[in-house]
Parts: sequence; C-alpha cells; structure tokens
Amino acid sequence: MGLALYFIVLAVFLALIVRYRRSTFIFALAIAGWIGAFVWNDWILRGCTGDCNIRIDLVLIAPLVLIATGFALAEAFRRGRK
Repeated sequence: MGLALYFIVLAVFLALIVRYRRSTFIFALAIAGWIGAFVWNDWILRGCTGDCNIRIDLVLIAPLVLIATGFALAEAFRRGRK
C-alpha cells in the first residue's frame, strides 16, 4: 500500500477522534492497527531479499486491521446518527 493511503486513513481517524471525543479508544485502536501494518509492511519490503514466501501480514495482521477499522467506522456511524 502506498504511503498516501496510510496518511489518508490516519487523517480520517484523527478527524473522528476530534469529532467524537467519547470514542477515542476505538479510533485509537484502529490508528494503532494501521500504523502497525504500515511499519510491518515497510520492514518486510525493506528486509526481504526475495526469498520471503510467507506474509504473516496477509494472514494475521490484515484481518485484524480490517476488523478494527470496521468497529471504528461502525462507531462513527452510530455516533453520527444520534
């Protein structure tokens, strides 16, 4: 994923933290997941010499980030409807 995508996602979640101050933990969890996925992906891409045949991020990290993102978006929609 491109660096711009990470910054866009982080900016959206930071804006949600500012907008909905009571749900900061959920949004911060999503932000931490995205930052962790970025750091892991950057580390793998820089450190892999081409013989990396398993990507733990595709099996474990990506679903966790998607789940955290889903919960954060659901909370934003729930808060927005009130």
